[in-house]
Amino acid sequence: GLSALMASARVSLGAVDTETLGFKLIPRLNAAGRLDHAGLSLDLLTAADPGSAALLAAELDAMNRERRALTGRCLDEALGQVDALSRSGDLPALLFVGSQTWPPGVLGLIAGRLADRLQRPAVALCFGTDTSRASARSVDGFDMVGALRQADDLLLRFGGHRQAAGFTVRTADLYNLRRRLQSIAEERLALSDSAPPVDVDAEASPGVVLEHRNFQFVQALAPFGKDNPAPLFLGRGIRVADSRTVGRGRGHLKLRVASGDRVWDAIAFGKGDMAGTIPERVDMLYRASIDDWGGIPRAQLTVVDLRSG
Repeated sequence: GLSALMASARVSLGAVDTETLGFKLIPRLNAAGRLDHAGLSLDLLTAADPGSAALLAAELDAMNRERRALTGRCLDEALGQVDALSRSGDLPALLFVGSQTWPPGVLGLIAGRLADRLQRPAVALCFGTDTSRASARSVDGFDMVGALRQADDLLLRFGGHRQAAGFTVRTADLYNLRRRLQSIAEERLALSDSAPPVDVDAEASPGVVLEHRNFQFVQALAPFGKDNPAPLFLGRGIRVADSRTVGRGRGHLKLRVASGDRVWDAIAFGKGDMAGTIPERVDMLYRASIDDWGGIPRAQLTVVDLRSG
């Protein structure tokens, strides 16, 4: 099953790392539970022969493509609601968005994208006649499940942790719940329109970071995650040889950047809207990563942010 899953995701066994797991393999396994039933993923992982595994992996791959498209449409609707809020005044400390048509399985993805993009906790709801379901995602400095505990008299059920939670609420109580949670967030968060500070591990050009021995050293620090983030580098005055949009909906930016006498591939996820505005030289925050597209692992840059250099 795992071999079939990797084949469908064009991932070679030798290139599996935390990034590959988090962005290519696990989303495919999760897609079944988000859109239908997680039993499909269980069937894949317990498949007894390659033929059955290949069919199940192909079904999960198609389901994951459907999940991405659905999430994109719902996120566009959510951003439209946020835009309407911003036009009517300052954004609240905690965002509430929702629709009767959003599937519960993608609510966490919507809330997570909003929290990351706008740097404030977000709640995404699927409205029902009597009860509504929600997923919530938070930011550093705000305990989401702790806030829900302070509003448990308005909730039918809830659970989660500091950064992510879910709950069910009577639809008639949504107005009071929103006011309660936003009041708690205003007390605990000091929001500003400026970007949050980032911790840069070193200032270094891509040619230095991706040099064979240095790249091996960085990869040896894995597995990366919340309490062990991948090293973040700052490169100044990097020349951009080429840029184009890629991915479903052209939502990502693919770059070719020059460092010394070498040219390197770079990917900036979620920054497709910057296409056509990239100057010839940029200052870039980036991480060293592995691109396994086509089954041939090679070093690349994962761009966190960039600006004119």
